[in-house]
Amino acid sequence: MDFTGERVVPGKVEPDLWNEHLSRYYFAQPLMAGRAVLDIGCGTGYGAAILANTSETVWGVDISSEAIGFARQNYPRTNLHFLVADCLHLGLKSESVEGIVCFEVIEHLLDQDTFLGELRRVLREDGLAVISTPNRVFYTEESNQANPFHTREFDFEEFNRYLRNYFARVEICYQNHVYSVMIGNPGLHHSVLPRFNGNRDNLETTSHFFVAICSKAEVNWPAIQDLVYLPYTGNLLREKQQHITFLESKVRQLDDKVLSLQRQYNEHVLQLQQQNEQLRREFEERSGWAIRVSRELSERDAQLLTLQKAFDERTEWALRLQNEFDERTEWALRLKAELEDCRARLERIQQSGFYKLSQTLRLVPRP
Repeated sequence: MDFTGERVVPGKVEPDLWNEHLSRYYFAQPLMAGRAVLDIGCGTGYGAAILANTSETVWGVDISSEAIGFARQNYPRTNLHFLVADCLHLGLKSESVEGIVCFEVIEHLLDQDTFLGELRRVLREDGLAVISTPNRVFYTEESNQANPFHTREFDFEEFNRYLRNYFARVEICYQNHVYSVMIGNPGLHHSVLPRFNGNRDNLETTSHFFVAICSKAEVNWPAIQDLVYLPYTGNLLREKQQHITFLESKVRQLDDKVLSLQRQYNEHVLQLQQQNEQLRREFEERSGWAIRVSRELSERDAQLLTLQKAFDERTEWALRLQNEFDERTEWALRLKAELEDCRARLERIQQSGFYKLSQTLRLVPRP
């Protein structure tokens, strides 16, 4: 399963983000001990598995079938069950669960009123709900970043007021990712002596997250313990040195990469220069050829104009000859017609009796 930014996937997120989510479940674990618990928005199931270590039974629900499939495969427990469900319509009987854990879900929902109403409906009168959400002032406004999966975030007053519309008792704790110093030996299992030092003012605005404990009625709660979570990567100085070594190694790798890219760039520039020189020569050759062709075309155009002029003159002369020929032909036809007419008249005269008499009297010459 890939990490998209919406659900934490074990082994595929940075340690800070992973510890940030784990610590909330460790905080809720003693509050949910011995209870029938509903983990709403359980994601990949790692938190529900933590709760199952001390809870009577745990149901992890999420709307993502991929996440539920991952949880079932990776966290098989006899008292742990995973179910695909919509947190707005859980399909459970009213007052059927003793504990609800719901971390980083409410800010993802459009219908937050229906969601809290559904939580209140399924929670028993003496049950506890632990609900977390990011502090909008720190998470979004101060960082100038917006989570694309969030629909509505809260500041402290908004979150406190909103929860009190559905729960009679609400206590909000602050979650901060801070540096700490540890003195002890975890292998000896000594008790932990917490000392909180520093400015505790304005936690409502400076805290990273809010974690609220809620109940429907004013009932006795189990003792709420402040949690200081020391992950296995908690040796800050050692981790910093390892991180420095890692970064130095990355810098060396990047330097080698830069040098390699610089060589490739130089080779590419040289190749481009060679190609450019070849293209320049080809361009000059093509330009010379184009000039010669243009000059030849100009000469051919001049020859064509001369021939066109001579053709036009010859055509005009031929038209004049044709007109003269037509006129002479018409004149010859008229002469021929007149000649034929004269012959016909002469023949009529020669056939007349008067002409024959004139021949007898020798008044006209004989033919």
